Amino acid sequence: MLTIRLPDMLEEAARKIATQTQRPIEDVVVDLVSNGLANVPMQMLPDDQVLELTEFMLPEDQQDELGDLLYKQREHLLQGDEPKRLAELMLIYRRAFVRKSEALKEAVQRGLMPPLSG
Repeated sequence: MLTIRLPDMLEEAARKIATQTQRPIEDVVVDLVSNGLANVPMQMLPDDQVLELTEFMLPEDQQDELGDLLYKQREHLLQGDEPKRLAELMLIYRRAFVRKSEALKEAVQRGLMPPLSG
């Protein structure tokens, strides 16, 4: 457990998000910190984490859900909150793909893996 004091501006922003999403502020802060750590520049990560990111894939349940929603979209069958969820999953997928690409580039630059042949 870690106790931190947030600057007033950050605390206020976290409280607004917590109120809007009806979640505990602690959960909101953990999510914000997690997202920040997920965006640490690749050059700052140790070799083992860079290599781990080169192998990243969406969790199987998210892959399945994304596949189902893409099928429904193609068939014009999306209903309710499904278009919003599809957009969320596509954003997660795009971010993960970019991060994986950055990791591959960094791994090659560090000599951790050979260049990919195209």
